Amino acid sequence: MQIDIRELAMQAMASRSISRGEHQLVKSMLGQQDLEATERELVARLFYGIRRGLLEVVE
Repeated sequence: MQIDIRELAMQAMASRSISRGEHQLVKSMLGQQDLEATERELVARLFYGIRRGLLEVVE
């Protein structure tokens, strides 16, 4: 299953929420060596948003 991190990030930022499953998926992406720098930055921004309460993790 190929996930487009850019699309996922745009959707999460637009809705200001991310599902628990998507959160776990993004978390697992951090361990991948083949992520581009821009993709790593998007992942970091998503986690920043979650930590600061800008994004809500929903069921």
